Amino acid sequence: MNENEKLQHFTEAIESDARGESERILEKIQHEMNGAMAAAEDDILNESFRFIKNEVARVRTNSWRRISRRMMDNKNALNARREQMSEIVMARVMERLAEYVKTDMYFKGLVKSARAILNEFDHADTVLHLRGDDAVLEQKLREALKNERFTVETGDFELGGIMGTCPATHMQIDESFDTKFGELRGHFAELFGLQLSL
Repeated sequence: MNENEKLQHFTEAIESDARGESERILEKIQHEMNGAMAAAEDDILNESFRFIKNEVARVRTNSWRRISRRMMDNKNALNARREQMSEIVMARVMERLAEYVKTDMYFKGLVKSARAILNEFDHADTVLHLRGDDAVLEQKLREALKNERFTVETGDFELGGIMGTCPATHMQIDESFDTKFGELRGHFAELFGLQLSL
């Protein structure tokens, strides 16, 4: 069972419990009301009716408060679980990124991104920013892009990827993993359909 199925099962169980609790409370209210009305004497029917009406309103209000409190508790539990799942997934993404930046595929991706950046800047003088750990790839990058005009500087990011700036246009293209990871973290709930509708 994957994480999404587990979360769906967890959410359905919480909602089922809340519905069951609501039905039991409402059945109890109905039972109390019926019992009180059946026991009322004909000569005090109006007084009994007012009393029952006030009691039912009070019990119903208390019941809805309990239901609301229970639903809020469930919502908080679901939010906590979502946060926990987010942390687990993000930790796994970080682990996979740490392994990926050691591969030849990573270097090929850097070259592809660098070419796209240079094309976007119409091959004007460009500064390509690499993370500090990728400084060892500078010479290979120059060989792969030998007909392009660019300088290489250390970027202010750590996970990997590349950024490019064009001094002539004052434009920047950010293809760093740090930025993409931040966006992924920010949109985790939407990406995995975990929006709460409670």
